[in-house]
This record gives sequence, C-alpha cells and structure tokens, in this order.
Amino acid sequence: MLGRVEERLVPVSIQFSRDQVVIAVDPHKGSWTAAAVDASLQPLASIRVPVSREGYRALRRFARRWADVGWAIEGPPGSGHP
Repeated sequence: MLGRVEERLVPVSIQFSRDQVVIAVDPHKGSWTAAAVDASLQPLASIRVPVSREGYRALRRFARRWADVGWAIEGPPGSGHP
C-alpha cells in the first residue's frame, strides 16, 4: 500500500565562495533553461537548450565558462528527462 506523499518547503542555506557560480536549471519536457548567478545572486548568463544529448553537452559547455561551478536543479519527478 502506497502512502500519500507530502510536499513541504524546507529552508536551505547555501554557502559558496565569492568566486563560485551557481547554475540553476529549470527542466521541462522539451527544453532545459539554465541561469548562472554569482555569489551576490546577480545574473551572469542564461541558456535554453533542447532536452537531448546535444542539449546536455551545450549545458556542460555553458558551465565551462567559470572555474568554480555548483548546480541547482529543480526536481519535479519525471520532467525533463531525455
């Protein structure tokens, strides 16, 4: 018997260095949108790619612009998978 899944928001404190960039990815069925922000949460760049192997490669190339990168991926189950 499966129980009901309860969703709740949990506050998270993210600690990263002054030089680190975080790339936030919003996955959808047909595309992935990513935005890079610096330690002060200022946007640096963004990209939208198709959900595919080539799209994944484009995201990895996008991330190579910065030496110290962290990832934050929105996680609705089942969406955005190639």
